[in-house]
Amino acid sequence: ETGRFVFANAGHNLPYVRTAGGVIELRATGLPLGLMPGIVYEVLLGGALAGLLVPLLVRARHRDADGGQAHAQRLLTLTVLVFAVATALTVACVPLLVELLSTAQTAPASRSLVTVWSYLVLPTVFCYGLGAVLTAVLNARGHFATPTWAPILNNLVLIAAAGAFLALPTATD
Repeated sequence: ETGRFVFANAGHNLPYVRTAGGVIELRATGLPLGLMPGIVYEVLLGGALAGLLVPLLVRARHRDADGGQAHAQRLLTLTVLVFAVATALTVACVPLLVELLSTAQTAPASRSLVTVWSYLVLPTVFCYGLGAVLTAVLNARGHFATPTWAPILNNLVLIAAAGAFLALPTATD
């Protein structure tokens, strides 16, 4: 009715629209929705977590009488505590993070959209950290296939978050 078309892009390839005049690339003017959890995780530890832990766990497995079991348990406990606190602080700081990542051209509606979406997906930072440590523990024990299911689980969680997001009332409701 208005001639306007609103879309959300999670940082992937830009969409195209075929019109009578040709093909137009739609450019986003807001924040990429899918980047926030990855940014926070990379700032906290990034890929260094698994790279540092596997050698430590392998050494403990060969050195300790219990095969490194107590070492792995302490590491998992520490990971749960650190990432639970980090995730809670990150979720509490969502408005600040959105403001820091916004530009002068970012529309208020876009900021609002990214804020709501971030509240739904930023808890995945906890899952990223726990997943990295569990993958390191499994890799140190010679189990490499199980962690390959993590992307599937991640996609299911994000699909559920998208469903919850779509179920939220809009400004016109």
